[in-house]
Amino acid sequence: MLILNDRKVSVFRRIFRNNYEFEEINHDIQDLINSGLISISEYYFVKCVNRNDSDFLDLTEDQKNCSGKSYINGNQESSECEICNRQLVLENKERFKIYTISINYDIVISALSEKIGSDRISINNNPHIIFSDEEGKEHFLCILDLCENVECRSKFYYSDDTLYIYCDIVLAEIEVPNVIWLFDFLSINPDQILSFIKSSTPLVDSEKIQNVMENFIDTMLWQEFEDFITQILNYVREHPDQYNEGMSFLQKYSGTIVSSFGIKLSGTGRTDVYSINLLDYFMLLLKSDIRIEAKHSEPNNINSSIHLNDLRELMDHAFQNEGIIVTNRKKIDGSAIGRCIELKETNGHWKYIIIHRPLLILFISLFIKGFWDDPEVYYQN
Repeated sequence: MLILNDRKVSVFRRIFRNNYEFEEINHDIQDLINSGLISISEYYFVKCVNRNDSDFLDLTEDQKNCSGKSYINGNQESSECEICNRQLVLENKERFKIYTISINYDIVISALSEKIGSDRISINNNPHIIFSDEEGKEHFLCILDLCENVECRSKFYYSDDTLYIYCDIVLAEIEVPNVIWLFDFLSINPDQILSFIKSSTPLVDSEKIQNVMENFIDTMLWQEFEDFITQILNYVREHPDQYNEGMSFLQKYSGTIVSSFGIKLSGTGRTDVYSINLLDYFMLLLKSDIRIEAKHSEPNNINSSIHLNDLRELMDHAFQNEGIIVTNRKKIDGSAIGRCIELKETNGHWKYIIIHRPLLILFISLFIKGFWDDPEVYYQN
């Protein structure tokens, strides 16, 4: 186990990330390599503009301002600058060595297990660690970098039994009660781990949310659910303080694992998981004068998926304008969300989106927190 002090944590905060580039292996990086938490790869690159290269004198004054580079392998004869797209003849150009970091998540999981006490740990499907405290109560740890479960990507706003740990720092630190960076967690004294986990979860009770979903929303008629969705969206639009609170959070963490979720696609030639930025996604949901299709299911059918036919129905009713499906169902079929993504990439923005049960819970938790305490205040039947 690494010996952590304030200086070490500060250094690791800067360098412990996938694809972090550096030119020299110093003591801190060597400590991480020795711990097994990272491995490194060696690459070479050439600079587009380098006074030591034979092509420097041939450059115009404008070309000499380029700071681009090009990664190369031993067999290349030419390459292209990543910034100005200038063709670079590699013969007689100086080559520079660079290293990149890859996080070894298997070792991360082992380090977390060791920190908590391996005698109380069971590991479920890699990103999830389950353990029991001295009273027999189960607690859950989720490694966000590895987790593809959309419910995990939304539950940290309201879960009462999970601590979420992120490894790869991107853009900003995450100020959410039950989300913590790996090295901050590892730096906690072992005798304080359990009390920290118990005290770090949000104040909202997930059992309360489950009760409202099952006994209030799931029991609605489809007409009531349609009216309910219209009312809560109008409520957020008409209350700038709550709109701004939810949007500020999403804007602050836009591009990070906190403000995104991964969804599995289906079909040939597709990537397995597509990451969706919640800021862009929810902005479409809150636009006025937009077509909304409410798909309510009875309790015995909420495990079913929204399918491509449901999306086609929305597109027909929206007359090719923007539209949204909102449902209490738990799943989205990969072909349906895949079509939404295709249209987004074609148009440059979301034209159709699907809000299923986890995202509906997340939206309410971000924008109408008081709803879970008294839902009838926000929905007048």
